[in-house]
Amino acid sequence: KKNNRLTCIIIGIDTFKSKLNSDNQAKFDDLFTKAQDLGIVNYIIIDSTDKIKKVEYDTWYKNYVNNNQGIWIGNGIAEQFSLKINNITKELRQEIGDNFCYVVKRGKPELVKYVEEFDMTDVIEEL
Repeated sequence: KKNNRLTCIIIGIDTFKSKLNSDNQAKFDDLFTKAQDLGIVNYIIIDSTDKIKKVEYDTWYKNYVNNNQGIWIGNGIAEQFSLKINNITKELRQEIGDNFCYVVKRGKPELVKYVEEFDMTDVIEEL
């Protein structure tokens, strides 16, 4: 409890797993068990839906990934099954513009405009 929280970001889960030797691939499931026991490690997995689908039936994914929360960038949230959405509405089937995404919390998606580019000089000039 005295330790700081740690966030591990994995970009490209299949690429990551393919770089592990056979011993480490066998230990990969155990990594999430030990992280949960510690209670201070969070994982963020960034990948496309087709890549996520390849690992959805892995033990570590089924036991430790929360499908009720995540970020979906672009159109098609109503047609996907990687994130659990409580209620598919007609608004979710509509195209969203550039710089928008859905933030899903407890199965409820919320349309959010995200920052694509950030220039710190603009902030400093305003101060």
